[in-house]
Amino acid sequence: MFAGSFDGGDSLAFRSVDFGTGRTSLSASLAVEPAYAGQTFEIRIDDPAGPVIGTLTTSPTGGWTRFATQSTTIASTTGMHDVFLVATGGAGVANIDWVALE
Repeated sequence: MFAGSFDGGDSLAFRSVDFGTGRTSLSASLAVEPAYAGQTFEIRIDDPAGPVIGTLTTSPTGGWTRFATQSTTIASTTGMHDVFLVATGGAGVANIDWVALE
C-alpha cells in the first residue's frame, strides 16, 4: 500500500480490523520532509470523527521518498473496529507506505 500527499483533514480508512484480545501500539512506515515534521495523525476507531485511541507525531525522515518506521502507543483496544488515520495540521503531513497494529 502507498498513500501520499497527506494534508490536514485527509484520512485513510481500514475497515473491519480485528484487534483480537488487545492491541496497544501502531507502527507506520512514513516519509516526512524535515520542514514538515511534527505534525500528527490521530488514530480513531469506528468513524473518522470517532474516539481517538492514539496520536502519532511525525519525525523527519530526510525526504518524501525516504521511509522510516515510526510508532506510537494506542489505548488498549479489542474486538472488530474500522480504523481511521486522520491527518491533523497543515499541508505535507506525511507519505505512508504501510501501517501495522501490535
